[in-house]
Amino acid sequence: MLFIGYNAVRHTPDDLNPDELAVSAIYQKGTTKGSYQRPGDRSRKTVPVSVKGTGQVYQCNPWNGKLTAIDFEEYNGRSEGELSIEEDELVVLALFHGVNEINLGNAKKEIAGQIKVGVNRLELQEFIPNTPQERSFLRSNFSVETIVLPVQVLRPWRELAPGLDKFAGRGTYNGTIHIEHKAADRRYILCLGEASDTFQVFINGKKTAFPDQVLKEVDITDELEEGDNQLKVIVVSNLYNRLNSE
Repeated sequence: MLFIGYNAVRHTPDDLNPDELAVSAIYQKGTTKGSYQRPGDRSRKTVPVSVKGTGQVYQCNPWNGKLTAIDFEEYNGRSEGELSIEEDELVVLALFHGVNEINLGNAKKEIAGQIKVGVNRLELQEFIPNTPQERSFLRSNFSVETIVLPVQVLRPWRELAPGLDKFAGRGTYNGTIHIEHKAADRRYILCLGEASDTFQVFINGKKTAFPDQVLKEVDITDELEEGDNQLKVIVVSNLYNRLNSE
């Protein structure tokens, strides 16, 4: 998977900024032209784009991680097409080529192939103050006591047992990934569906690269081995659950 940020439209219309003119009149600063006014659709253009590599090209929404497939044609080892873009608009493209997707949770993208992931255990450690009288977050930590729950898939812990809707702390999901053959020319992406808050992933005891906290994905190609692989996903919540329950 390759990500490309694209912003190549340059357009500066010589327009007055009415908001700045109004402020200038109030404070009698004598400004006759705003220093900058976003041109918006007046600068929108359709521009040719060429991406090195071939495969399905997606346009990414950087705020919610949503992927939208766009039509690019393959030509001489590149993917080429057109984009509509305005000045100061950042377009993020993703090129998927030769990807095996590993599904965990509710991810629904259909790529080259999918490998099932088994989850069998959840360990919960509550975030609590170091002493009962403590009021500072700086003198708080995770409890040494662990709640162990059997699970079959990656599910929110608030759905697993009564009272966990107000639980705030750290959850460690344990499972396995079995792969018969690891292709040398493919990347293996672990997709965590709708995982909330921040999380880290370990494969066979090795910490992976920092996961994409928006797309809920992490590249585990380097850590993955043929046969059974031990999976650990550590999810850390904030205090919203506890505050909302109060």
